[in-house]
Amino acid sequence: MADPKTIASKVQVAGYTGIQAGTINNSSESYLYTGAILGGEVNYRGAFARAEVLGGTALGAKAQIGYEFDLGRNMGLELSAEAQRNINIASKQSKTYDTSSMSLIEARLEQLGVEVPTEIKANNGLDNNLSSTWFKGMTKLGAKALYKFSAGKFKFGVGAEAGTISSMRPDITMNSEANSHITINAGNVNVEDIANQSKSSVVVTNPSNTYVNGVGQVSYKASDKLSLNLNGSLGTNSQVSITAKYTF
Repeated sequence: MADPKTIASKVQVAGYTGIQAGTINNSSESYLYTGAILGGEVNYRGAFARAEVLGGTALGAKAQIGYEFDLGRNMGLELSAEAQRNINIASKQSKTYDTSSMSLIEARLEQLGVEVPTEIKANNGLDNNLSSTWFKGMTKLGAKALYKFSAGKFKFGVGAEAGTISSMRPDITMNSEANSHITINAGNVNVEDIANQSKSSVVVTNPSNTYVNGVGQVSYKASDKLSLNLNGSLGTNSQVSITAKYTF
C-alpha cells in the first residue's frame, strides 16, 4: 500500500516526535518503559530508511531499511531489515555468584616413640564471591515481512519477523584457586609434607537467542499531523508499544 507520492521520482522526507510506552521481553527478562521519541523517514520509489531514538525510563535507538511493494487497492507488502537497542536505566540488576569451596587435608602418622596425634586435619578454603550489575535491556537484529492495508483513517499491518536478540546481562568468566603446604613435625622429626590445592570457577554466558514472532500494527490518523499507533509482536520474544506521533 505505497503512497503514490512516495512512488514518485522525488525523494520524500518526513520527521516526527511523540511519546511512547511499551513492554519488552528479551527471553531472560521483561520490563516496561516510557519516554519521548524523535525519528525520521526517507522514501524513494518504494525504498525507505527509518531511524528513531528514545529517551525516558529507557534509552533506545532503532534503524530500519526496506522496500514496500504496491499491491493496489490500498494494499502493500513491506520487506525490511531492522536493528534495535534498548537499555532500561530505571531497572538496575545485581547478582552475586558464590565461588566458595572447602577442601580437607588429612595426615595419618606413625608414632615415633613420642606421643603425637595419629591424625591431623586442616581445612583449606576459598571465599571469593563475585558480584555483577547491569541494566535490563536488549539488542535485536532481524528481518520482517508485513502485509499492509488501509480503511479510512485506519492503517493495518500483519506479518512475521525473525532474527536474534540478547539481553544486557554481561558475560562472566572467573577462576579462583588457593594453595596450601603443611609440614608436620613430631619430636623434632619431619614426619610428612602435605600440599593441597583448592579451585573454584564461575562461567556465565549471555548468548544471542533466535526468535520467530508474529507481528501486527494498527495506526489511526487523528489529523494530518497527529496519529496514534499500536505495534506488537507475539512469540518467543514479545514486544508491544503504544505511540502518539506528531509529524512535522
